[in-house]
Amino acid sequence: MAFEISKVCEILSEQCRASSPNTEIITSQLKLFINTHEKSFQFSHINKDEMNSFVNLIFDVLSLNVSSDVKYHSLSCLRIVSRQKDNLDALVTQPSLDLLINLRFVFAHQRLGVRDIVDSDNIWKAELESIKCLCNVVFQNSAAQQIVSNSCCASAILERSAKVIEGCDIPFD
Repeated sequence: MAFEISKVCEILSEQCRASSPNTEIITSQLKLFINTHEKSFQFSHINKDEMNSFVNLIFDVLSLNVSSDVKYHSLSCLRIVSRQKDNLDALVTQPSLDLLINLRFVFAHQRLGVRDIVDSDNIWKAELESIKCLCNVVFQNSAAQQIVSNSCCASAILERSAKVIEGCDIPFD
């Protein structure tokens, strides 16, 4: 069965509108995208409108009250999408970048108060994905560079990221 972004978007949209979103369904759709595109750097088979819809839905998922594992998979999708140089419109907005920046610091704060190793690991993975996604977006897009530099948070992100990353075995994806 071929990957259909429109079907993934339809399912994610239904779940985001539901009064009680099914995180298993959301995660399965996110994993479908990740498994299909984990090695992709261009998405010429996905038109710009579909890609923007997908990215906006990912931000909708990130705004839901869901586990750090769901947020990790959402951020993994954004990290993969952010590898491309074109069609980053939905990713390169002040609200989108603000959400990524805020999530990165929320995860850092959550990790400090978590005693459960599994939860701590999921939060760590989500925090790392948010850093990777931010780096990809800022590296690939001059508008994102301008937004981040205007928010005066670039140095704080780099400083905090260096502390988090120091001594860790980070995969290069």
